[in-house]
Amino acid sequence: MGMFDSIMAKLPGLAGDQMQSLAKGLLDDPSKLTGLVQDLDVGGLGDQVRSWVGTGENRGVTPEQVKQALPQEKLEEIAAARGVTTDQAAMGISRLLPDLVNQLTPDGALPTDEVLKERLAALAGS
Repeated sequence: MGMFDSIMAKLPGLAGDQMQSLAKGLLDDPSKLTGLVQDLDVGGLGDQVRSWVGTGENRGVTPEQVKQALPQEKLEEIAAARGVTTDQAAMGISRLLPDLVNQLTPDGALPTDEVLKERLAALAGS
Protein backbone atom coordinates (compact mmCIF):
# COMPACT_ATOMS: atom_id res chain seq x y z
CA MET A 1 0.00 0.00 0.00
CA GLY A 2 1.40 3.41 -0.98
CA MET A 3 1.66 6.38 1.34
CA PHE A 4 -1.37 8.10 -0.24
CA ASP A 5 -3.44 4.94 0.21
CA SER A 6 -2.25 4.50 3.79
CA ILE A 7 -3.19 8.11 4.60
CA MET A 8 -6.60 7.65 2.96
CA ALA A 9 -7.10 4.41 4.92
CA LYS A 10 -6.76 6.43 8.15
CA LEU A 11 -9.68 8.61 7.16
CA PRO A 12 -12.92 6.77 7.90
CA GLY A 13 -15.87 8.47 6.31
CA LEU A 14 -13.71 10.01 3.58
CA ALA A 15 -13.92 7.12 1.18
CA GLY A 16 -15.28 7.69 -2.26
CA ASP A 17 -14.29 9.59 -5.33
CA GLN A 18 -15.13 13.06 -4.01
CA MET A 19 -13.03 12.75 -0.86
CA GLN A 20 -10.14 11.18 -2.77
CA SER A 21 -10.41 14.03 -5.25
CA LEU A 22 -10.18 16.49 -2.35
CA ALA A 23 -7.08 14.75 -1.00
CA LYS A 24 -5.42 14.61 -4.40
CA GLY A 25 -6.35 18.26 -4.97
CA LEU A 26 -4.35 19.15 -1.88
CA LEU A 27 -1.40 17.30 -3.38
CA ASP A 28 -1.56 18.98 -6.79
CA ASP A 29 0.23 22.22 -5.99
CA PRO A 30 2.74 22.70 -3.19
CA SER A 31 2.11 26.44 -2.99
CA LYS A 32 -1.62 25.83 -2.44
CA LEU A 33 -0.89 23.30 0.28
CA THR A 34 1.61 25.67 1.92
CA GLY A 35 -0.93 28.50 1.65
CA LEU A 36 -3.62 26.35 3.24
CA VAL A 37 -1.32 25.44 6.13
CA GLN A 38 -0.38 29.11 6.57
CA ASP A 39 -4.04 30.17 6.49
CA LEU A 40 -4.85 27.68 9.24
CA ASP A 41 -1.86 28.91 11.26
CA VAL A 42 -2.85 32.57 10.93
CA GLY A 43 -6.53 31.71 11.43
CA GLY A 44 -5.98 30.56 14.98
CA LEU A 45 -4.76 26.99 14.63
CA GLY A 46 -1.07 27.75 15.03
CA ASP A 47 -0.54 25.32 17.91
CA GLN A 48 -2.08 22.49 15.93
CA VAL A 49 -0.16 23.35 12.76
CA ARG A 50 3.12 23.47 14.66
CA SER A 51 2.35 20.04 16.11
CA TRP A 52 1.94 18.62 12.58
CA VAL A 53 5.18 20.16 11.35
CA GLY A 54 7.10 19.41 14.53
CA THR A 55 8.39 16.03 15.55
CA GLY A 56 6.02 15.48 18.49
CA GLU A 57 2.47 14.21 18.65
CA ASN A 58 -0.01 15.66 16.15
CA ARG A 59 -2.89 17.67 17.57
CA GLY A 60 -6.16 17.23 15.78
CA VAL A 61 -8.57 19.84 14.50
CA THR A 62 -12.31 19.69 13.99
CA PRO A 63 -14.19 20.62 10.84
CA GLU A 64 -15.65 23.57 12.77
CA GLN A 65 -12.17 24.82 13.63
CA VAL A 66 -11.19 24.56 9.97
CA LYS A 67 -14.28 26.58 8.97
CA GLN A 68 -13.43 29.26 11.52
CA ALA A 69 -9.74 29.41 10.61
CA LEU A 70 -10.00 29.51 6.82
CA PRO A 71 -11.37 32.42 4.88
CA GLN A 72 -14.85 31.43 3.65
CA GLU A 73 -13.87 32.12 0.04
CA LYS A 74 -10.92 29.73 0.26
CA LEU A 75 -13.04 26.93 1.69
CA GLU A 76 -15.67 27.52 -1.00
CA GLU A 77 -12.98 27.47 -3.69
CA ILE A 78 -11.54 24.18 -2.42
CA ALA A 79 -14.99 22.62 -2.20
CA ALA A 80 -16.10 23.79 -5.64
CA ALA A 81 -12.89 22.63 -7.32
CA ARG A 82 -13.42 19.12 -5.97
CA GLY A 83 -17.20 18.81 -6.21
CA VAL A 84 -17.85 18.60 -2.47
CA THR A 85 -19.73 20.77 -0.01
CA THR A 86 -17.89 23.18 2.26
CA ASP A 87 -18.79 20.90 5.18
CA GLN A 88 -17.20 17.93 3.39
CA ALA A 89 -14.16 20.00 2.49
CA ALA A 90 -13.73 21.11 6.12
CA MET A 91 -14.11 17.51 7.30
CA GLY A 92 -11.59 16.28 4.74
CA ILE A 93 -9.08 18.99 5.61
CA SER A 94 -9.45 18.33 9.35
CA ARG A 95 -8.85 14.62 8.91
CA LEU A 96 -6.23 14.74 6.19
CA LEU A 97 -3.89 17.62 7.02
CA PRO A 98 -2.50 16.46 10.38
CA ASP A 99 -1.17 13.20 8.89
CA LEU A 100 -0.32 14.68 5.51
CA VAL A 101 1.68 17.61 6.88
CA ASN A 102 3.37 15.29 9.38
CA GLN A 103 4.41 12.94 6.54
CA LEU A 104 5.73 15.84 4.47
CA THR A 105 7.78 17.40 7.28
CA PRO A 106 9.97 14.57 8.65
CA ASP A 107 12.67 17.01 9.73
CA GLY A 108 10.30 19.17 11.77
CA ALA A 109 10.18 22.14 9.39
CA LEU A 110 7.94 23.19 6.53
CA PRO A 111 10.11 22.72 3.42
CA THR A 112 10.49 25.03 0.46
CA ASP A 113 7.95 24.64 -2.33
CA GLU A 114 10.55 22.81 -4.43
CA VAL A 115 11.27 20.22 -1.73
CA LEU A 116 7.57 19.98 -0.92
CA LYS A 117 6.83 19.33 -4.59
CA GLU A 118 9.31 16.44 -4.58
CA ARG A 119 7.80 15.00 -1.41
CA LEU A 120 4.26 15.39 -2.78
CA ALA A 121 5.27 13.62 -5.98
CA ALA A 122 6.75 10.78 -3.96
CA LEU A 123 3.62 10.64 -1.81
CA ALA A 124 1.26 10.65 -4.78
CA GLY A 125 3.36 8.06 -6.60
CA SER A 126 3.70 5.73 -3.63
